[in-house]
Amino acid sequence: SDVCSSDLGDVQKVAQQLERCRCQVEVLDAAALEQVQHNQLVEQLVSRCECDADVARAQLERCGWELERAVRQAAAQEQLADVPAFRVSGCPIEQCNGLYTKCADDHDGMPRYEKEGGGSHLYYSESRLRWFFRSTFTPDSDAYWACIESKTGELPPNQQTWTCNVDGA
Repeated sequence: SDVCSSDLGDVQKVAQQLERCRCQVEVLDAAALEQVQHNQLVEQLVSRCECDADVARAQLERCGWELERAVRQAAAQEQLADVPAFRVSGCPIEQCNGLYTKCADDHDGMPRYEKEGGGSHLYYSESRLRWFFRSTFTPDSDAYWACIESKTGELPPNQQTWTCNVDGA
């Protein structure tokens, strides 16, 4: 009889513990699921880029809700936001050397630059994760004068090793 009463006491304790651990399950339709996923991406971008939620949401919307792309764009925008121009020198392809100024319009959310006097453009290719120097602004072209990989989206400053197409393009 003592065994039964102690077993009954254990069952009541377990039942009380289980009752305090109830969970709520919410059924989500496709739109609600998308909203939850978007909110999670906003939180991740806020954490990684140290921006506020409104800025993160706008950046993700521009990037089709692709987190890594939004991170790259945020890094490039932060790096180049206050950079109206830069000078290139030492490139074996003479057309790349010179003063570049920021264009009024971005390319896929990334800053782009044109050489003063024309004839050369510098911009980031999201699909190739590279910055390119080209004679014309033709993002879909495989022709280029010089390029450099940038998985972060930032323009590598100072002296760097670029891949140069010395035969021209």
